[in-house]
Amino acid sequence: WVEDLVPTSPASSLHPNAKGEQAMAEAVLRLLR
Repeated sequence: WVEDLVPTSPASSLHPNAKGEQAMAEAVLRLLR
């Protein structure tokens, strides 16, 4: 869900990657429903 110290995608080190962002968005949407 987060990038390693050396990112493998266009994200900063130790920040959420696309899968992490998607999972967090889905969790928030579940709570809002």
